[in-house]
Amino acid sequence: MYMGTLEKMEKSYSEIVGGILEDYGVSGEKEKIYQSFKSGVDQQVAEYRMFLKQDQRKCGFCIEYNFKRNIKRIFEYFSGSV
Repeated sequence: MYMGTLEKMEKSYSEIVGGILEDYGVSGEKEKIYQSFKSGVDQQVAEYRMFLKQDQRKCGFCIEYNFKRNIKRIFEYFSGSV
């Protein structure tokens, strides 16, 4: 679910923004936008995982559960499921 939704968001965002740029004569930016968006999401996920791991009061199960729950909420929001 995570990877599929992430891929859908990356493609959609790069098509929309890249399409607008192409309309204004700037071509070849879709792939750069796609990679930039993907990199940004990957970085945010890594930072969030690190944040959760630093909270020593939570058990491993709670950390993973909260991570999955919050990521699911983020992707539901961006995919329009909310």
